Amino acid sequence: DLDGDKLTARGIVPQRGEAKRAFLHKERLLAVSEEHVSSFDITDRDKPSLKSDLPFVHKSRMSKVVGDVVVQVSSDWWTNRSKLVLTPLADPERAQPIAEVDLQPLLDGSVSNCNYYGRFDNARLFANGKKLYLLWDRGNYYTEDSGKAPYTSVAVFDLSDPQHPVVEGKAN
Repeated sequence: DLDGDKLTARGIVPQRGEAKRAFLHKERLLAVSEEHVSSFDITDRDKPSLKSDLPFVHKSRMSKVVGDVVVQVSSDWWTNRSKLVLTPLADPERAQPIAEVDLQPLLDGSVSNCNYYGRFDNARLFANGKKLYLLWDRGNYYTEDSGKAPYTSVAVFDLSDPQHPVVEGKAN
């Protein structure tokens, strides 16, 4: 609270992602981060309560049309996680995807073998029919092979049922 020239710390409102802006509207605090718009009831300034939260459409590193869906590689800098996000081709700006696939299991538990510690920032997507091919360079940053050229991995996804994508296989 600001009273004249005195600033008093009160409650805390958590934000996912980097906080960009916040402003008051009646007894609500609207907070905008790089990932969400959130509304907090601040009637009790010591204990603000979240009233609603709206995520932005996914941050996408790249996308590919496969059949009737748009597949995006989305990376979260804050959690160092990447996922495939599937949305209908007819509604690509839809906020809720029809399916998501966590890509971390493809790293075999070793995030040091992927650029940026677990994000697939350097990945490439290819499609053939209802199959999606994800290729990414796995660096040798913290191994005895440090300094050598990175090697490439590939994973194949069957998107015949876009609501239930299946990892068909992976090769290093």
